[in-house]
Amino acid sequence: IPQIQAPDRKSKPVLVLGENSSFAVRESYNTIRANLLFTGKGERCPVYAVTSADKDEGKTLNSVNIAISYAQLGKKVLLIDGDMRNMSVASLLKLRGRLGLSQYLAGLRETPQIVEYRQNLDVLVGGENPPNPSELLGGERMKELLTTLRSRYDCIIIDLPPVGIVTDALLLSYEVTAYLLVVRAGVSHMSREKSAVTLLEQVDADICGILFNGLPPKSKDCNYRLQQYWQEYKQQNGEAV
Repeated sequence: IPQIQAPDRKSKPVLVLGENSSFAVRESYNTIRANLLFTGKGERCPVYAVTSADKDEGKTLNSVNIAISYAQLGKKVLLIDGDMRNMSVASLLKLRGRLGLSQYLAGLRETPQIVEYRQNLDVLVGGENPPNPSELLGGERMKELLTTLRSRYDCIIIDLPPVGIVTDALLLSYEVTAYLLVVRAGVSHMSREKSAVTLLEQVDADICGILFNGLPPKSKDCNYRLQQYWQEYKQQNGEAV
């Protein structure tokens, strides 16, 4: 994903995918969407977990924009803020209210409070920070919730905490279709990314790809190195590149 830039010096960049997004950004997300559709394993409602090795790599923004891209295709999409340690989806989308996933998983609500953000896109925000996010994400209530929601949507995107910092993201390895690992130009370190891949492999997680975002103009060399690493990873695991 190319670096999202403001249209002029006086404006702030519009991060959330929309009509004002540049052609390059929109096409990049269209490509990611097409790749995810191809790797959906034929499931009626694939569930994609978006994570990163470390913080500040862009996983939440990319979770949001991938969900928007899916919705633009006419798919009924649910975006879940599963990062209950650092909930950012609500603020990014300017959604009000504190009720969300954490209250439902803690048994404080009988049904999750899902809000309609735009046509074809619903959002389940994180709620308030719980004292035990790992226990809630890995509990039976979360598994039952995903089973129920799969019958209502065409695709579910879950923004999860960085896999290199806490174990939360690993707890859903048997519940999600695949993981998407987000890395950021100028921020991510290859050693951290390799460690993140190893952690996901240890819980038999299916990694559908690495999303390289924040790429400045004329940074082809860096992009090439990442593509080369991903090809080597798949070859080592006996997969076709």
